[in-house]
Amino acid sequence: MSLLQLLLGTTTPVGALSVTITGSITSVWVPSSGPLVLSSAGTYYLTPNETFSISAKLWGAGGGVSGQGGAGGFAGGTITLFAGVTYTVIVGGAGQHTGEGAGGGGFSGLFETTSLTQANARMIAGAGGGGMAPAGYGLAGAGGGTNGQDGVGNNGGGGFGGSQSAGGAPGNSSNGTAGSALQGGSSGNALNAGGSPGNGGPGSTGGWGGGGGGGGYFGGGGGQSTVVIGKGSGGGGSGYLHPTLVTAGVLTAGNNTTPGNSADPDRGTSGNSATAGRVALALS
Repeated sequence: MSLLQLLLGTTTPVGALSVTITGSITSVWVPSSGPLVLSSAGTYYLTPNETFSISAKLWGAGGGVSGQGGAGGFAGGTITLFAGVTYTVIVGGAGQHTGEGAGGGGFSGLFETTSLTQANARMIAGAGGGGMAPAGYGLAGAGGGTNGQDGVGNNGGGGFGGSQSAGGAPGNSSNGTAGSALQGGSSGNALNAGGSPGNGGPGSTGGWGGGGGGGGYFGGGGGQSTVVIGKGSGGGGSGYLHPTLVTAGVLTAGNNTTPGNSADPDRGTSGNSATAGRVALALS
């Protein structure tokens, strides 16, 4: 019997693998021909005690404001999972939106253990930055990819995308904040929640409100939010693949409202701006 064919519920067998799913379970997709179907959020314990590999495809969530927020990036590859180790799967939440500036989307990711740190990250798909309403002020940056896309705005006010080494800088104003490790930056007067889980940065509902940065390995910067200078959309968060534990890895950045690897049939309709992320898992 395959390791993934025996689902034992909430009692931990000795030496078993456990996988914790966090986020909207409806966004976790398993092929119909695959052996494991998850019907609710929670922690699943699987036996027997053996090591196996899975093929994983992750799309980060989109930032708020449909048609203006940045779409999620893509991360994919094959990874070996080990019995006796806990893994956490994050399905990024969409950025929230009321008023003008929206929250950035949350990253989707696979982590070893339940401690969500960069050191424990194995795969991350960056999320899109939060957009601005009404339409016409420029699109938010999409998630990465190795680098998140920059947002746009008035007078250079869009937040910058996260990279492999640093969070994206905020827009051309001191009232936004930079992205940081696993966290999107906020706009000024941040009120619209960023995507959760996945640490999207909050946006501003006020007049001339800017968008929050998307979550990622390093989050995107928040857009500026000022009446005098103008407003800006959020930058996208970066993606990540562990350099030795992931094989045949691919990172593909989105482009504004188009997700990374958008033609993949496993993506479905999730991952566009203002939508939750998506995770596809199957035996490799």
